[in-house]
Amino acid sequence: MEFKKENLVLLKRQLNAAIQEVAEKNGLEISLGALNYIPNEESFTMTLKGATSNTAERIWMHHCRKFNLEPSHFNSMVQIKNQKLRAVGLSIRSTKRPVIVEDIDSGQQYKISHTYFLSLSTF
Repeated sequence: MEFKKENLVLLKRQLNAAIQEVAEKNGLEISLGALNYIPNEESFTMTLKGATSNTAERIWMHHCRKFNLEPSHFNSMVQIKNQKLRAVGLSIRSTKRPVIVEDIDSGQQYKISHTYFLSLSTF
């Protein structure tokens, strides 16, 4: 297929149809973003949703020992002042604040140090 502006709409529809089969098979939501056209070249963005928790858990299980954490700490609940938080992931490139916690009430996420996380009591 030659890349022409007229063909891009059809091409995007065909790509979306093919991607949906992969998305359904893997329990994901996949969408193509805006197409950028340069003669003989086409690019677009792709968004994946749905694998976040599984991916976060896999990353935690694989890297938690680097931060003196345990696999059982994933999804554990801690409290800072009156905020109830849950450990939902690791930012493995961050050495100062690698632990990602989520406020149970608001869903807001924060990064805290692994030593601070370990000092908090779980409930």
